[in-house]
Amino acid sequence: MVNLFGLETTVKNALRAGAINFPLWGSDTGGYFAPGERDQELLARWLEFSAFSPMMEVILGPKRTLWYDYDDALVNLGRKYTVLHHDLIPYTRSYMYEATETGMPVMRSLAFASPDDESLSDMWDEYLYGRDLLVAPVTKAQMSERKVYLPAGRWMDYNDKDKVYEGKNTITAPSPLDTIPVFVREGAIIPRGDIVRLNNNWEPNWSPKLGIEVFPARIAPSRFEYFTGAGVRTITVTPQSRQLAIQFDDLGVPGSLHIYCAHVDSVTKNGARLRQGADYEYDAKTRMLTVPFEGATVLAIQGAESVFDKVMHQAAATH
Repeated sequence: MVNLFGLETTVKNALRAGAINFPLWGSDTGGYFAPGERDQELLARWLEFSAFSPMMEVILGPKRTLWYDYDDALVNLGRKYTVLHHDLIPYTRSYMYEATETGMPVMRSLAFASPDDESLSDMWDEYLYGRDLLVAPVTKAQMSERKVYLPAGRWMDYNDKDKVYEGKNTITAPSPLDTIPVFVREGAIIPRGDIVRLNNNWEPNWSPKLGIEVFPARIAPSRFEYFTGAGVRTITVTPQSRQLAIQFDDLGVPGSLHIYCAHVDSVTKNGARLRQGADYEYDAKTRMLTVPFEGATVLAIQGAESVFDKVMHQAAATH
C-alpha cells in the first residue's frame, strides 16, 4: 500500500511555518522518493495539496518528470492543479501582502479563525487558505471520501456548488484521486485570473485578466482587500432584500465578475442598465451571473438571492 506519511508531515510543517511567521511556504511536491507506479497516488495527492500552497514546486529529473515517467491521467491531473495554482495568484498575492502587514499566514490553522472552537485545538489535516477557502488534503491511501470538519458559519462545496453546509459540523466529502476537498465560506470574494505572464510564450497576444468569484452572504456585507502589486483596492459586496451591490475602484486589470446568486431581474453597472446576452450572462442552472468590468465599477443587481439559503441536512459527527 502507498505510504502517504511524508505528505502528512508536510501538511503539519506548512501550518507550523505559518504560525512562526513564514507565510511564503512550499514543499518539494512528492517528496524524495524512488519513482514508479506505486508512487502515483502519493504524487497525485501532493500535487493537489501544493496547488493550495503559496509556492508550488514540482521537481523534475530522471524518473521524476510527469510527462515522461507517468501516465496521461497523472499528467492531466498535474496540468489541472498547476493551472489552478496559477489562477489563484490574485487571491494568494493579496493574502501574502496581508501577511507582511499583520503576520497572519496564508495557510492558516483553523484555530486561528475560530479560537473558541475547542475541537480545533489540535487539528492539522485541514486548513484555511486565506480567509475564505477551507482545504482538506487527502493524506491516507486509497481514499475516495474523507471526513471534513467545517467551522461555524455556512460553507459551499467548492467542487460542487449545489451543496451548502451548516458549520460546526463534520461532513463526508467526496475525494476521488483527482479531487481535493475544498469549501468556500459564505460571503467569500475570491479574485482569480491570469495576471502574470511568466514563461507564457504560446499566447502572442497575451494580456492580464481577472475573474473575481463572489459568493454573497444572506445578510452580512463582505469585503476583500485586493493587492494590485502597487497598492490595496477594497472590493465590497452588500446584500439587501432581493438586491445586491458590488463596488471597487480600478483594480489595474480588466476582467469579469462571477457572482453566485439565485435569480436576476436586472443588472446596472455604473448607472447604466445592462442587457442580458449582450452585456451580461446569467446561467440559471449553475446560478452564476457573469459581468465584464474594466476600471472602477459599481454594480447593482435586482432580484438577487443568496445561494446559501438552502443547507444540506447531514447529521453532525465527531471529527
